[in-house]
Amino acid sequence: MRLRHPVLILAALLIACPVMTPSPALGQDAVTPFAFDPAFEFGPLMSMRNLRPSDMPVIPIFGGWIDNGNGTADLCFGYKSLNLEERRDVAHGPDNFIEPARFDGVQPTFFLEVPPGWHRHYCVFAVNVPLGSEPVVWTLKHNGYDYATPGHTGSINYKLDNTWYPADRGTGGEGGSIAPLVEFVEPAGSAHVGRAGSGARAGPVTARVGRPLTLSIAVTQPLIEAYMGEPKTFNVYWYKYQGPPGEVVFAESTIRLEGGDAVERKLATTTATFPAPGEYVLLVQALNSSFPSQCCWTNGYVQVTVVE
Repeated sequence: MRLRHPVLILAALLIACPVMTPSPALGQDAVTPFAFDPAFEFGPLMSMRNLRPSDMPVIPIFGGWIDNGNGTADLCFGYKSLNLEERRDVAHGPDNFIEPARFDGVQPTFFLEVPPGWHRHYCVFAVNVPLGSEPVVWTLKHNGYDYATPGHTGSINYKLDNTWYPADRGTGGEGGSIAPLVEFVEPAGSAHVGRAGSGARAGPVTARVGRPLTLSIAVTQPLIEAYMGEPKTFNVYWYKYQGPPGEVVFAESTIRLEGGDAVERKLATTTATFPAPGEYVLLVQALNSSFPSQCCWTNGYVQVTVVE
């Protein structure tokens, strides 16, 4: 039996149910458990007292579920880093795993520091499950403790209104936020809109260590007659998602696409330079509005094989 820490159970209820437990082999007298301050997430100033430059946990987050209308749902997972500076590689395995095992391997192995503004990384991947199925639990370990979050469709309170725009806004033609349509141009790949599903996909492609690989996506505002409003401005963010230890260097990791014609196809282009050979996955997130609104962004993934 794994003992749960009461302060973290309280925090779990506040930030989508992550639960921290000591590893069974260490017993009850292991390291002093880390205590969350709920004000970090909900206080008016986003209390910084829980943050340190490094050696702090990365907490998996269940961000809600999306009903696909076909008897299945997509469970959205993200994470909250409590490190102001440290970026951490955690390989798939005993310190980073998903149960049931058939879903293991889709989660990231590279974790960024806490971002400014919204303080966590939202819905970096989704898992497709039948409605009403058993929970999908993502666990990260740090300093002898398990940080785990169960994703499930058991509560209507975690249901997300829509996959790519808020159902309660924009119905009168006034505009609002909307997720962009993302299509891979270089390397060529698929298109996608919204958080649900597997996202836009490209690759596998081959790159060489130390040589920049060109990456380009087309970002388009979907034509929704009742939801057009003013042309949207989109921000594009590139990240390393999976791969061997070490930083992937992007020529531009953040690209801002100013609003133009409402359905204008805008290109966001950068390069990625890899530090070592191996199998990598890169993540691109294109969004309108801000992440704390739980809307409106689209994920894309590029699979890259890097050789010497």
